[in-house]
Amino acid sequence: PIDAEKLGRLAWGLPATNGLRAACYFEPIKDAYADGEVVKRRVVFHNGGEKPVLFTVGLGGNDDGWTVVDDQGRKVPVQHVTYTGNVELRTFRLQPGHATEIECMSAGMGTSAKVEHPADTAIQAKPGTTCRVRWTLQVLETTRAKDGKVVPVAGVWHGTLTTGEVRFRIVGKGELRPEYNFTCKQMDHKTDGLPKCRQYLSVTQTTQQNRIL
Repeated sequence: PIDAEKLGRLAWGLPATNGLRAACYFEPIKDAYADGEVVKRRVVFHNGGEKPVLFTVGLGGNDDGWTVVDDQGRKVPVQHVTYTGNVELRTFRLQPGHATEIECMSAGMGTSAKVEHPADTAIQAKPGTTCRVRWTLQVLETTRAKDGKVVPVAGVWHGTLTTGEVRFRIVGKGELRPEYNFTCKQMDHKTDGLPKCRQYLSVTQTTQQNRIL
């Protein structure tokens, strides 16, 4: 299950008339990725409508369309390899308010990234570039054989969905530094000869994580 907090942080595109909408994100979610870093990509579909929605998509996300620009709207080069052969299809039935997530091929970040397994896409942005990414997703028509003909399956929606925008920076190798969160806590005690309070310091090391815009 996908919790409401996560759904609220994702960058959603406009929904279809039935309420189905889509978002993508990279894992781990960060403000900046190092040149040459390889990250997972995931697609989330959410039914924001009032009725159940049936739809079919190809797993892996290899056929998804990428649009990548910098903060000035200039096109950022993207290398992408399209695989041939059979693609596993899956039909989902989403109840109102429910969501499902699909793991896609990985993506490489920066000019040092290469299109090689497990990455089918490389965003060729120079260090210092802010990237803005959207995806176009094809929800496939579901068909069946009837009287020697191929006919669409009634009640299964198909069409095109566009995600919201994911924004991040590409930085040089070694430029990402861990950040430290310092938390002071206080515990009260009874006044029976013991100190009234005891203070201690908790130090947590984190990476430069972000929320998706």
